[in-house]
Amino acid sequence: MFITIAWSLLAFIFLNCVPAHAEWRPISYAAGSGGFSIYIDPAAVVRQGDLVKMLVLYDFRFVQTIKSKSYLSSTWQQQFDCSEHRSRQLSFRYHSDNMGNGKVMLAGDDESNKWSPVAPKSTAAILWNIACSKDERPI
Repeated sequence: MFITIAWSLLAFIFLNCVPAHAEWRPISYAAGSGGFSIYIDPAAVVRQGDLVKMLVLYDFRFVQTIKSKSYLSSTWQQQFDCSEHRSRQLSFRYHSDNMGNGKVMLAGDDESNKWSPVAPKSTAAILWNIACSKDERPI
């Protein structure tokens, strides 16, 4: 019984990690890979000292494929370490439609993912700069 309750609670938490009606704010556009836009949800930014969690949406102009599954957008919860200039992925969801809508084609989470240095002039650098800005709320 305890295991059933624990799994139900974990499923509830994971399924609710992406708000159904997130207020996505545009951050960047990249022409590579057929073109995609990057958005964040300012209401989902969580700061704890030098660590910042942020919900990021990648919205693609053309269908992408991962593990034989097609998708048009993906949402990622990412964590940034402002003092060490690094980031890591905590969870991800690939969606069949644009802007995080449609069927979830692939999902996963792993808060034990290793940290990676933020490369200069990368998407991670753009997001790190927003997450680690001195403003209380980005954008």
